[in-house]
Amino acid sequence: MAIALPLPDEFIRGHYGRLRQLHKFRITQRCKSLRFLSSSDLKGENQQLPHQLVASAIGMDTSTYLMRHSLVPFLYLAAPDESSTTDFETPGAKKGIATCLARPNAYFCIDCIQFDRETQHFSYWRREHQLPGVDVCQEHRQPLMWIGDARAFECPPEAWQFSAQPVSPDLASLHSLPIIGRYCSVAKRFLTGGQRVWLHSAAVHHRMHAARHDLRVGLRGNRPNLSSFVARNFPNLWLEEHFPSLLNMGNDKSCAAIDAACRSAQHTAGMVHAMILAATSDCSTTTLDEFFSPISQNFLESLRHVQRENRSSQQRKKRAHNENRKRARIAADRHALLAPYLEHRGVYSEIAKAFGVSVMAVSKRFRRVELPSLARKPPQIQNEILVGLKNELARETHCATTHDGMHSSLDHPPAEFTP
Repeated sequence: MAIALPLPDEFIRGHYGRLRQLHKFRITQRCKSLRFLSSSDLKGENQQLPHQLVASAIGMDTSTYLMRHSLVPFLYLAAPDESSTTDFETPGAKKGIATCLARPNAYFCIDCIQFDRETQHFSYWRREHQLPGVDVCQEHRQPLMWIGDARAFECPPEAWQFSAQPVSPDLASLHSLPIIGRYCSVAKRFLTGGQRVWLHSAAVHHRMHAARHDLRVGLRGNRPNLSSFVARNFPNLWLEEHFPSLLNMGNDKSCAAIDAACRSAQHTAGMVHAMILAATSDCSTTTLDEFFSPISQNFLESLRHVQRENRSSQQRKKRAHNENRKRARIAADRHALLAPYLEHRGVYSEIAKAFGVSVMAVSKRFRRVELPSLARKPPQIQNEILVGLKNELARETHCATTHDGMHSSLDHPPAEFTP
């Protein structure tokens, strides 16, 4: 039996619906319901997902089927490593990913339906119309129609043309704005380009574009961050419909989905990358080619060297900070212990008796701040050490008093001069 092949850019759910109409089976059932498969193809049926079975039946590689007919290339744009930039089968292997939607409704174009009827006598669902943020057919410049029925893709779009609702005119009119046009062209390139991008490479390109606008891509700083810049460039009506988390963004606020894309985070959605590129670049063919091009080995090595240096610098700063805190604690502790140490002439047993603690506790506390026991020292050496410590205590007390006095004088206006 001949199996209906998917049409150019036909959405995978729409293809499932056509197969059900033509071959009288339900794609949601397991392999036994796929009547067009031979018995030899049913082996290992429990291990295969519907899209894998359909791809096998039409003689197409599973990864190619997902690349050409699902939203996986857009929804899972960023790949975890360079070797996965042409792999669409791995993300699609998760249950439900191959047929997942990027927005809740099903969308189609009236003019596309008319064109399909004239050329092939039936219409089909185009996956380009299902892209988030796309409200107008880019070929016919007509507002898309939408239907919220969960079974929409089981029938051709022409079956819904009289019950579907058009995208609001205000939302459709935004398509004439340059930034929305750039976003739509980038989103289409992501969907149809046949290539994913290494997330680290994408982060490098986003940082380069952000730097040209003097934007902050790190976690700290006073400059506006990338997410606030993107929010300012997109119309509020468009954001309210497609990306509400960016509404009412200030310079001091951050949207994790946007800002994380500059830090090689595990964010894979193409919508985020398309919005960043639309806001920070001209989205020309050259720019998009550079976005997908691999990072040069020399640049990658220099980047790794900088990252290592940054980590080493951060570690040195952390160690220095910890050492300074430790020295400050020891100095404060020593100053507090000098008075009882001098009072009992550095004899640990006398100090322990005065405070009602063990000699071991006194020894541990005083040795930590370099105040040793003087019990066995000759009287002359005892006196020399104690005199030096008395002078140290006097200096510290004087400095503390002077410091407090300065603050006190600054807190009050100067007294009037009296001749």
